[in-house]
This record gives sequence, structure tokens and C-alpha cells, in this order.
Amino acid sequence: ANHSHVFLGATKEADIAMLKTAGNNDAHIILRGGKVPNFERESVENTLTALKEAEVNESIMIDASHGNSQRNLNNKSLLLIRYANRFQMVTKI
Repeated sequence: ANHSHVFLGATKEADIAMLKTAGNNDAHIILRGGKVPNFERESVENTLTALKEAEVNESIMIDASHGNSQRNLNNKSLLLIRYANRFQMVTKI
């Protein structure tokens, strides 16, 4: 998303056309988890390393829903409290 893209799409008039984006320097990656959560320090550090190596924006958002909470409503607040407490102790992961 950081770089321009060209893709096949449709115009407002419903004509098929090659479209080009300028890219988005404000893009970010969202860690949603999957079969296992991915909000732990190691996952965040690995993601940050990959973003640095790709020379793109180093913004990461951690999703408290989906796989990170194992789709359990009660786990969402625990995850947020746990991560907020860790964030207070470390200024940058």
C-alpha cells in the first residue's frame, strides 16, 4: 500500500479500465491473530523487523478481537489490559 499500484477496475460509469493509485504512506499492518494469538512481543518484533526490511511505514495495530481474543468477548478486555500494562513499562517494543 506504500507504493503506487496499477490494477484492473471499473470507472464510475462502469467501464473496465486500468486504474492507478498513488500509494498510501499512512498504511499500517493489523495483527489479528489466527489459530494462535499474535499480539505477543515476539510477533510484534518480527512484524516490525519485516516492515523495516521492506522500507515501509512501521505502524502496527493490534486487534483485540478475532484470533487474538479467540473470539471470546471476555478475552478482549483482558488482552487490552495486558497489552496496556506492558506498553506502560516499555516505551517502544
